[in-house]
Order: sequence, then structure tokens, then C-alpha cells
Amino acid sequence: MLFAYISSAPAVMMDYFEVDEVTFALIFGALALCFAAGASLNSRLLKSFEIPPLLVVFVAVQLVAAILVLVDVSLEPSLLVVAVGVGMAMMTVGVIISNATALCLENFPKSAATAAGLLGVFGLMVGASVTTVLAALHLPVILELGAAMLCGALAGAALLGPVVKGKDHQSAIESESDTSVT
Repeated sequence: MLFAYISSAPAVMMDYFEVDEVTFALIFGALALCFAAGASLNSRLLKSFEIPPLLVVFVAVQLVAAILVLVDVSLEPSLLVVAVGVGMAMMTVGVIISNATALCLENFPKSAATAAGLLGVFGLMVGASVTTVLAALHLPVILELGAAMLCGALAGAALLGPVVKGKDHQSAIESESDTSVT
């Protein structure tokens, strides 16, 4: 989702919505701040909540934001609605990426660097695949942004189950080993 936004932002904002360079820079910067705000919010939320429930909530928010953008760009595109939807999605990325990565790497303490590298490659492959397919469809750039956001959100929702289930399974194993030791 992040790459879809970054790659399509100039065409969507400057070509489709016809904003000037300064306005584009301000919007792009504000949306980048949404990503940073999500990361900052994440550090505060982790003091009170476990990672799996945070992922569920933020993947759901990301899905709602993607649907909002796709519906808006399919009907009567509005710069305000697109910016708010993309801002909501960017905020969730700051939470989802770090927490999903932490959960995935948790089971590989001795090979975390290799596992992180594989996660990065997998993420880039998914992003490249989605953007390639969408480009091949020759959609209008505004619709391509909405479709890419929805694909990213759906992929996150689809992968949420295995990631959270893996954490629950690991917790069950640890609690069984704790009870068998006592």
C-alpha cells in the first residue's frame, strides 16, 4: 500500500486533482506525518495492549480507509476524501508493519536477520506484483490508487489470521511448557 501511494501520488495529486507543486509537497508531507504519527501511536499503545489485538484493529481501519478511497474514486473523486483516506491508511501502516514484523521474527531469534530479509523480499514481491497487474489493466491513475490500496488491505487482512494464529499457537506452547515444568 505504501509503495502504491508513493508511486501514484504525483499523478493523482498533480495531474488528476491539478494541485500545484507547493500544494502537492504540503499534502505529501502531511500524509508522511500520518505514517510517523501511526508509529508514534504504536509505541504508546504497546504499553497497554498486546500486538495481536492492535493488528486486528489497525488492519480493519486500513481496510475501511481503502474502501473509502476506492468508493470515492469510483464515484466522484474528492481531493479531501482521498487525502483523508490515504492519511488513515498511512497511519495504520506505521502500526501494522512494525507489529507484524515483530510477531513474525519472534519465532526466529537466532536467524532474525535472515527472516527479516525474507519478509522484506516477500513484501516487495507482493507490492511489485499488485502494481504490475494494476498497470497492465490500464486503469485511470485515480482508480489504480484505490484498487492498489484495497489489494494491500485485503492482503493484510488475509495474512492477519496466520500471523495472529501463529502467535496464539506459540503462546499455547509456552504455557504448556510452563505447566509441565511445575
